[in-house]
Amino acid sequence: MLRTLSRVALIGIIGGAAAACSSDASRLSNPFSNPFDSEPSATGSLPDGGLKSVPPVRTGRIQSEALSAPGAPRAASVAPPAQTHAAAPATRVASTGQVGWSAQGGTQITVSQNDSLNQMATRYGVPASAILSANGLSSANQITPGRQIVIPVYNASGLNPAAAPMTARPARAAEEKREDAKQVESKLAAKREEAAKEAKREEAKEAAKEAAKEAAKREEASKAAEKRAADKEAERKEALARDAAARKVADAKTRKEAVKEAAAKADDKPRHVRPGQVAKADEKKPDPKAEAKAKAEAKAMEAKAEAKAAAKAEAVQKLAEAKAAKEAAQKAAAAEKVEKVAAKEAPKPVAAATPAKPEPAATGSVAEAAASESFRWPAKGRVISGYGTSGNEGINIAVPEGTPVKAAEEGTVAYAGSDVKGYGKLVLVRHANGYVSAYAHNGEIDVKPGDKVKRGQTIAKSGASGNVTSPQLHFEIRKGGAPVDPMSQLASN
Repeated sequence: MLRTLSRVALIGIIGGAAAACSSDASRLSNPFSNPFDSEPSATGSLPDGGLKSVPPVRTGRIQSEALSAPGAPRAASVAPPAQTHAAAPATRVASTGQVGWSAQGGTQITVSQNDSLNQMATRYGVPASAILSANGLSSANQITPGRQIVIPVYNASGLNPAAAPMTARPARAAEEKREDAKQVESKLAAKREEAAKEAKREEAKEAAKEAAKEAAKREEASKAAEKRAADKEAERKEALARDAAARKVADAKTRKEAVKEAAAKADDKPRHVRPGQVAKADEKKPDPKAEAKAKAEAKAMEAKAEAKAAAKAEAVQKLAEAKAAKEAAQKAAAAEKVEKVAAKEAPKPVAAATPAKPEPAATGSVAEAAASESFRWPAKGRVISGYGTSGNEGINIAVPEGTPVKAAEEGTVAYAGSDVKGYGKLVLVRHANGYVSAYAHNGEIDVKPGDKVKRGQTIAKSGASGNVTSPQLHFEIRKGGAPVDPMSQLASN
């Protein structure tokens, strides 16, 4: 609607300029009327014959066409009516013959950083093709930041428009620049914030690493301190043990030395002066009362020491008796179990004493045969625990592991197994003369109950089963359930 009014106003201006022969403003009331049509009633204000008539000015036909752009520059407002005096002859306006967008009279601008061809076309209401044509360009890529271009104007009449420069930069462009600046600042602020966050994350990672290192160091230091404390405690206990042992030895030595010293004092005789030796004038003879007192003290100390030794021996004996009673109870329980397995005439086997240390009473080799010899040796070896030693009801013979164990006499296997506690793998052989022989701590058993065996036949192989820690053979001989010393029954072969 505004463009239509602009065109109408422009046509009216041109018509008014051509028909300026009268000062009557009523001629402009109809912009589409013929400005050169004169009516007598409209010129009554001028006297007759005062002015010569001005020949009418011929105007060409005004053509109109649709605008190719959505907007066009506004035309100037209608000029005020002329003064009521004789008008000068109208000047003919030269026509260029070109209608449309023209760079002549356009506005020169500088392309900013964020400007594009389409943005400028929208901003100024000028077609993009008109901007390219007015600046002699062929592509939008040629419009680059910092380049000077002309925004064309639309020429509807073909006349050369007056160079009326447009506003160098509309307020909208300034607003867009401010918005662009705000966006750039916002992006920069976001980048700065992200960089700060990243720096904080890196600092947190480094702090966590340092904390882990410190924790590891503290843990290592704690472990080292605990180890040092444990070592010191062990050293302290060891030192206490050494001190206690040293005190015991020192006390015993002191007592012995005191007894010896007292005895030596009691036995001392007065020294005689050798020939040629001069006796001292102040030398005194020994006092018989002092000697008697010293002897009495020595005897009292000896009696005290003997009493302590006797008390200690009595305590040791009581301990041994208690241990023997306990072992006897265990042996009785084991014997009851063996009686269930063996025949009626089978003996009650008991657990052999564990030979932790070789007994001093053990013989160096195979013992000599007794007068009533009737059995052969089940294996050849050194006797490490004799009959009656620590409640032993047989003998223990040290043999290499896997040594064949022979039957001491022919008979029938009454038991072969490992059900009797302490004996390990046990074999019982019942003989015709009422005896039963037992072979314990075997590694392997080669017979089974009910087998007939001959004298010297292999019935097992030695080992370390049961309550022993080294390969050995525990051998017993029983008659009527009572143990018999095997040494008195074994032959020399």
